[in-house]
Amino acid sequence: MSPRFGKPGLKHVNVYQEIDPSKEKDYRFFGKAFKQIFGFLDPYKRRFYGTIVLSVIQALVFLILPALAGLALDVLEDIITGKEVEFGVSVSLMTGSQKVETARAAFLGLIGVVLMMLGAVISLAIIMYVRIWENNKIGNNIIFDLRRALFQSMQEQSYSFYDNNQVGDLVARSTSDVNLLKNVLSSELAFFLRNVLQFILALVVMLFLNIQLTLYSLFIMPALFFTMYFYRKRMHPLFLSSRKSYGQLASTVEENVNGMRVVRAFGQEKLEKKKFKERNDDYLDKSLKIAKLQSWFDPVINILNGAGLIFVIFIGGSLVVKGVMSIGDIFAFMLLLQFSLQPLRSIGVFIGKLSQINPASERIVEVLNSRSEIKQDPNAVDHDIVGTVQFKNASFRYPGTKKLVLKNVEFIVEPGETLAILGATGSGKSSIIQLISRLYDVPDGDGAVFIDGINIKTMDKQYLRSQIAIIAQETFLFSRSIKENIALARDEDEVTMDEIIECAKLASIHEFINSLPEKYDTVVGERGVTLSGGQKQRVSIARALMSKPRILILDDATSSVDVDTEYEIQKSFKNLFAGKKSTTFIISQRLSTIRMADKILVLEDGQIEELGTHDELLSKEDGIYKNIYSTLEEDAFIK
Repeated sequence: MSPRFGKPGLKHVNVYQEIDPSKEKDYRFFGKAFKQIFGFLDPYKRRFYGTIVLSVIQALVFLILPALAGLALDVLEDIITGKEVEFGVSVSLMTGSQKVETARAAFLGLIGVVLMMLGAVISLAIIMYVRIWENNKIGNNIIFDLRRALFQSMQEQSYSFYDNNQVGDLVARSTSDVNLLKNVLSSELAFFLRNVLQFILALVVMLFLNIQLTLYSLFIMPALFFTMYFYRKRMHPLFLSSRKSYGQLASTVEENVNGMRVVRAFGQEKLEKKKFKERNDDYLDKSLKIAKLQSWFDPVINILNGAGLIFVIFIGGSLVVKGVMSIGDIFAFMLLLQFSLQPLRSIGVFIGKLSQINPASERIVEVLNSRSEIKQDPNAVDHDIVGTVQFKNASFRYPGTKKLVLKNVEFIVEPGETLAILGATGSGKSSIIQLISRLYDVPDGDGAVFIDGINIKTMDKQYLRSQIAIIAQETFLFSRSIKENIALARDEDEVTMDEIIECAKLASIHEFINSLPEKYDTVVGERGVTLSGGQKQRVSIARALMSKPRILILDDATSSVDVDTEYEIQKSFKNLFAGKKSTTFIISQRLSTIRMADKILVLEDGQIEELGTHDELLSKEDGIYKNIYSTLEEDAFIK
């Protein structure tokens, strides 16, 4: 639900229109990407239309002030000169034909005009308050919805999306790029519409006062429009380049903060400072180009505005001398001219803003429109997984590459069995694991992966992954308490403290946790920075056990623990669920771990070379597994 508005912000929004935001030279006033983001306004259309009505009223009230000021000046002039006051064009326009017979009556008329001006100013303030408040509510809720949609889109992307995008750049898109849109959507867009209305209405009143003078004053308009067009055309590619440079700078900072220990361990601070300086210099260079272009825009607009005002004074003065217009009329006309030129200047500033937000919109829409290669079958159903895993003639290559990393792989693992996968780096071990959990998909026509005889492409993705637990070599812990990290795999309402402790004991981490001052409430820091590698790994194992998986995957998961701890953990796995044993896949470089498997699969260059039990593979003459085993100690690592 969108905050305070009481209705969903995304329900009626078509944010996934197919567009191509990659074009760097989109000089349209509102780019396609921004128009797509503008679709987030749909749930708030009525309120937005209400602000437009308020903008029209505000513009009308605003334009009353010059006419009243001109009227007041004419009345004051007649009082001073002692003339009989006769209302002309200005008065008839605003109050109808009136005639004041005495100077005293004229003075009372002046007071009346002043009171009318005061009422207009107060009304203007009230209207502005309501409009600005409504615009801010609408804009902030749109940004709320946009951030949510952007985060949801990133959550749904496949691994290949993150292979091709830097983390820092994605963070920049969801924070600074979104923030660029905030002011535009919350106030400046409505301000732009009000300025357009004010310009049109001011022009109409000017034409009513004097058509000739109005046409003369319009001579600067072509120069103004050309200046704004030129500014927009030059600014757009500069801002797009600047946003990309900022994303690269953010990625550099993010990488160095996360890798600070590695940088210091290798004494590479100078090199990293140099790389950061290069990124920072590039961003500074692009920012200065933008600043240079911005620096001449205001002076040019002000010169053109001043030229228009001078021209009106010159031509208008001659009209006063000829008796065609009064001094009050000229004064009102000059104010109206400023009220028409000021919106044009504001529109020009808004166009400059568009030069910022259109590139930012393109970067945001690029993420919103990205589609995961892992498609959800519209007829997908939850399947009560037993644990039979089967590869049928499966071949696979990573998106964007030509080399096959798996070639016609075929095997079956029965429920409760443990399969160890052995092979050199790049042989395809991790690829098998990623295919089981649908982090990637086997292309159609290149075989398939089945669980319990069902093609996993027809299964609900979220349900499938909820039944699989992966304990990876590189452990990621959130900057939360140990208790929260262990319970992450389950809904908070379903988890009890007893279950958390039980899983921690099975992972051989309970005693360590109890030795901490805050015990299970200890916050581990970002990425678990306060824990050692082995401690993080065991917390990760406890987290996996908490999910009660039907399929358990250990991707070199025990590499950070000692042999004794590893043995205890493996024993726990074997007896984890009485009568509900998980089907387990083990990738390990340690022979003692591999031996514990029911079956061992040997991969070489993406193909299965050997498959069998430990004893069966040892009985093969000149077998790959036998040669490795005979040359290494049992607790040694395979190179």
